Amino acid sequence: MESAASTSLFSRRAGVLAHVSSLPRPATLGEPALRFLDWCAAAGLSLWQVLPLGPPGPGNSPYSGTSAFAGNPQLYPGSLERDWRRFERDAGEAERRELEAFVDSPERAVWLADWTLYSALKEQHDGRAWPLWDPELRRRDAAAIRSAERRLDERRRFHAWVQYALDIEARRTRAAAEQRGIVWVGDLPFYVALDSADVWARREFFRVDGDGHPEATAGFPPDAFSDDGQCWNHPLFNWATLAEHGYDWWIARCRAALGWVHALRLDHFRGYRSFWEIPPHAATAAAGRWLEGPGETLFEYVREAGLTDVLFAEDLGKIDDDVHRLRERYGFPRMHVLQFGLDDETSLHHPSNHETHAVACTGTHDNDTFAGWFDSLDEATQVIVREQLGSNSPPALAAVECAWTSPAAWAVAPLQDLLGLGSEARMNRPGEADGQWGWRCPEGALTDDRAARLLELARRHGRI
Repeated sequence: MESAASTSLFSRRAGVLAHVSSLPRPATLGEPALRFLDWCAAAGLSLWQVLPLGPPGPGNSPYSGTSAFAGNPQLYPGSLERDWRRFERDAGEAERRELEAFVDSPERAVWLADWTLYSALKEQHDGRAWPLWDPELRRRDAAAIRSAERRLDERRRFHAWVQYALDIEARRTRAAAEQRGIVWVGDLPFYVALDSADVWARREFFRVDGDGHPEATAGFPPDAFSDDGQCWNHPLFNWATLAEHGYDWWIARCRAALGWVHALRLDHFRGYRSFWEIPPHAATAAAGRWLEGPGETLFEYVREAGLTDVLFAEDLGKIDDDVHRLRERYGFPRMHVLQFGLDDETSLHHPSNHETHAVACTGTHDNDTFAGWFDSLDEATQVIVREQLGSNSPPALAAVECAWTSPAAWAVAPLQDLLGLGSEARMNRPGEADGQWGWRCPEGALTDDRAARLLELARRHGRI
């Protein structure tokens, strides 16, 4: 396979959206991920899209991470404590040098020391969020930080080794994908959680005070997903300070993610043009307002860093012409979601309006499964959707074939749709904080027969 930065990256491909945590148990990197890649290859799926691979925050959401840089320890294929103790006891000189080089590398200098101390202190505080720590640690008093670094040296070594071990597993997964001709696609969240190492250690980049109280929080206005809008409770960025630093922190987080995957989806792309600010103590997100985002100022730095060719935009939600112009200026592929346009021929999501430099999807992690969505429609709309799909196959399979026929370079379906599952398999319900992100692929669902049918579909529509 050619490098991820090559022009072949956005060639015609069929793919699957499935987070690592959604794989059949054990849902981790290592052998489970390699087995899934084997199944993808057999199914003619040359693209595997995942959700953010960082440590999830409140509600187990990967879009509310406790680090913009670290990997999720839950994705490690084994016992972290056991394997670390074995490393401490038995590692040879070469392995220890590799770990040292990892820790001391310039790209880790941006975040690793802060992450290991944050993680060790969070353990010491029984998992409490950093705004609830003692004032000296909360405000990062220099003497208190030095004392904590000495006192928690062993646990900091452990958390550094965890990131080292995850990096090895993730890079093995990337290499295995390349061997199978598969592009591994990641996801860059727009925000991080208030209780994150980034906000605790680099609060000059966020609109919070010394005690961790946000000036305002992020969210989204009322839309089709929620009548009251969505309160995400993320702190907002201090874009002026980030700009003063040449957006080096933002570029570094992109590079960190691209050390594992070949390409990145820019989550909440419209936030780069304008974002929703919710005042403190607001009853709902409807009380918020739009504020100008970094726009071209940021993406000029992204272009100078040579990253624009491996990014695509999640341009969904309340999108205006300014957002489209921003995306088009930097050549980012857009997204077409069948659920948003099958019953409306004027919609950009209708199959007749799909672009070539784009990603066509049956749905996203925020949608109901296609089968569940279809079942929720009234009879008249079901008839319209059926006519557009042009197939008597079960709705989900018909939608997959419709996406595969799209002129869009990439066609992607959530694994739930490839399996024809209903609403019980939904990954996320926007606006609901609890009980989300837990779906797992049923054991035995990834059969050779299903792979063969998907392979024939990919061949038929020129996506091999």
